Amino acid sequence: MCYTIKNAQLCPLAFAITPCIGDFLMKGYGRMLNEEKIKLMTKLAIYEKREGKSDFKITKYYRPDYVGLNVLNSAIVATFIYMAIVGAVMMLNIEELMIEITQMDLLQVGKDIVLWYMVFLVAYVIVALIVYNVKYYTTKKKLEAYDEDLRKLFKLYKDEEKEKERARRNRKNRMNGDDIKL
Repeated sequence: MCYTIKNAQLCPLAFAITPCIGDFLMKGYGRMLNEEKIKLMTKLAIYEKREGKSDFKITKYYRPDYVGLNVLNSAIVATFIYMAIVGAVMMLNIEELMIEITQMDLLQVGKDIVLWYMVFLVAYVIVALIVYNVKYYTTKKKLEAYDEDLRKLFKLYKDEEKEKERARRNRKNRMNGDDIKL
């Protein structure tokens, strides 16, 4: 004699061993792996391993703090770059410089060097402001997508847990004989 469980015929021995096998077979819960969950976990793991490390560090800061800190660093780097450029130009023109140094207006040369430094620094800082603002916002967008994927994964786990709980209740009911048709 076989029991009918949602149009699936199971023999009494199979029913006694695995009372919820009909639900698993009929609803597809017998699959061991959830493909969508695996894809999400893989996507999240790849993001965490590659871009995530730097993105998580960036978003520890508020935007003004992140941008300000990096612009300050950029201004310091720009100063060293400018000094290196001025030094290189002076070294390339060392002969002319040595000949004309007595006739030069050194105060005007100093003013020109400072003026060009300010122009260079302002341009460098403006570019740095744009770059770091864009970087912060794109990182925020990537992390929002990451958080959305985490929510999806969490929902998949919750749904799976609900299905397991429902299967446990069905199994318990079947063991008690509540769902058996003779």
